[in-house]
Amino acid sequence: DNSALAEVAAIARKVLQTLASSHFEGLLAGNIAAAAEDDGVAAFTAASPAQLRAVCGAAVRLMEQEEMVIMNLQAPVKVFGALHGQLLDLLSHFKWQGVPTMGLEGDLMYTTYLFLGDYSDRGSYSLEVLLVLLCMKLINPQRVVL
Repeated sequence: DNSALAEVAAIARKVLQTLASSHFEGLLAGNIAAAAEDDGVAAFTAASPAQLRAVCGAAVRLMEQEEMVIMNLQAPVKVFGALHGQLLDLLSHFKWQGVPTMGLEGDLMYTTYLFLGDYSDRGSYSLEVLLVLLCMKLINPQRVVL
């Protein structure tokens, strides 16, 4: 229904807005840089378990309608290999190469993001990586390929 879609869109926008902040405030509890230096794991605060389920459900419904073969991607394209749940590596890319948001500070309106797979498994932040990618897909499905 429309209210559920609006709620998921709001969650997705909120998660992507955390990427636009200078230190990704709101994505994880505490200081991300300190967690990286200490090889520790910060608590996930970007979405509740219920919100994560809602985002996953909406993304599944969206991607079920897509073709399984990737063809005709719009340039420019940023290609990401195996992320393996390494959120800090993904955030580092966003910090230095630009954040994937729809606003003036981001490039999601005109850049295609291609994620080749292995989004999660070994890293400490598999759910967080998946949430960021699914939120990107929900905000601009034509420019994010999973």
